Amino acid sequence: VATKPTVTITSPASYAAFFTPTATAEFEVANDPTSVTCRIGTATPAPCSSPATFNDLPDGTHTLYVAASNVAGSVTVARNFKVDTSPPVVAITAPAAGATVGSSARVYFTTSDLTTITARTCTVDGQEPAPCVSGASFPLTGGNHTVTVAATDQGGNTGSASVSFFVATRPSVSISSPAAGDVIGSGDIFFEFDATENPTSINCKLDALMTVPCSSPTNYS
Repeated sequence: VATKPTVTITSPASYAAFFTPTATAEFEVANDPTSVTCRIGTATPAPCSSPATFNDLPDGTHTLYVAASNVAGSVTVARNFKVDTSPPVVAITAPAAGATVGSSARVYFTTSDLTTITARTCTVDGQEPAPCVSGASFPLTGGNHTVTVAATDQGGNTGSASVSFFVATRPSVSISSPAAGDVIGSGDIFFEFDATENPTSINCKLDALMTVPCSSPTNYS
């Protein structure tokens, strides 16, 4: 008396990942099947034996079907797996390219991949990359800076994105004339000063007089 075949797929594991366009499957069949076929997705079944290799697979999730039959009947077993030959997608959401930020700049980003991302790193101005998370803060000096975010998946595929922005630091003001404690006669009084970090506004105020925009030298009479 014939018994319907059994099929056991031993490899790949469910939703396992291949990091090349080629996938290899191993399986066991029992009860003297007269026909064993394999197919990926909706492809036409073709005779196969273990191990079976499938080439030129696109990235994504695929389903392997192994079918066996004899005079007693047939059975089909399915197994899902992934092919991932592409790098993770990295998107920097803030700051925007060319933005002006404060000295403690925070960089926000997202990462996505078909498989697990095993590492995320940030590189500031071409220095050594370091592990980082979205929202990481970078104490930076004033001026132009570039941060590169990279992500690596289980297969060693690495994707990255960069953003360049300007860091503005708080201005400093130094009064060069008159010196502190100077005694000045009556008449016009001239104040000279320096302001750093390209301030967007400069204002002066003498005693109870109104605060007004000014530049160096400033005259009070």
